[in-house]
Amino acid sequence: MFSQTSCINPRARFLSGRRRTIELAVAASAIAASLVATPVAATTLFQENFEVYAVGSTVTGQGGWVPDYVNSTLNVGNGTFLPTKVLNGLAPTNGGQNFSTRPLGLGLDPNLITTLSFDAYATSGGAHNALIGLAETTILNFAESGPYWQLDLSGPGGRGWRFYAGNLNGTPGDFIHLVGGYNTPVKMSIVIDGVANGVYGVYDFGGGPLQTPHYAVTDAQIATLNEVGVEFDFRGTLGPELDNPRVFDNVSAVVPEPGSALLVAAPLGLLGFNRRRS
Repeated sequence: MFSQTSCINPRARFLSGRRRTIELAVAASAIAASLVATPVAATTLFQENFEVYAVGSTVTGQGGWVPDYVNSTLNVGNGTFLPTKVLNGLAPTNGGQNFSTRPLGLGLDPNLITTLSFDAYATSGGAHNALIGLAETTILNFAESGPYWQLDLSGPGGRGWRFYAGNLNGTPGDFIHLVGGYNTPVKMSIVIDGVANGVYGVYDFGGGPLQTPHYAVTDAQIATLNEVGVEFDFRGTLGPELDNPRVFDNVSAVVPEPGSALLVAAPLGLLGFNRRRS
């Protein structure tokens, strides 16, 4: 008399073992994928909303802001177009260039992706050479050491914003002028991508976020960036309102060492092999 096990069709046993192997392979792939795709929470390095400052005061000398080049008057005011207190380029107190910076206390990590984001509002009635960007504390004029966004009156095609990376990577032609971004709140960012070794801008003029071209940058150049800089040039007309600057870093995903992925997948593969033989 035959046992129940011996009555199983050899083809059925083969298909059953193959199915188990496939299931284990899928499980291994899922574990590996979860390791690769797990997001990492952002770490905020600096954040400012100007709510703690008195209206009419300057941030320089407060909150870690320090003078940088020429004048250093960055006025705080109630936003005319943005809803809270802002750096108020629409209410200048002098007719000169005004530079201030906020040291971060450390250089950017070239192994991470770091972003400087901010909100802005500029009127088409007039704005002049306002800049905000990342920079190096050892260089007195922050605009000469790092990437920045500039409110640009004279670019090709009309008023707009210019993203400039040439001071960081030493390539003067690495910039782009974008028409628009006036008479509406805009959201802007500078992204320092240490994973892909690139720097680029992100801008939202009301139709959703878009990216500028990406420009090459080295690890050594990324590591020099250790402050946020702001400039209002009141030798002309009015600047923008700026608010909510924030510097935060992140990586796009946790990517395990190749050996780690093999250590996870190998035991499952062996189990599949053993089951296929049984």
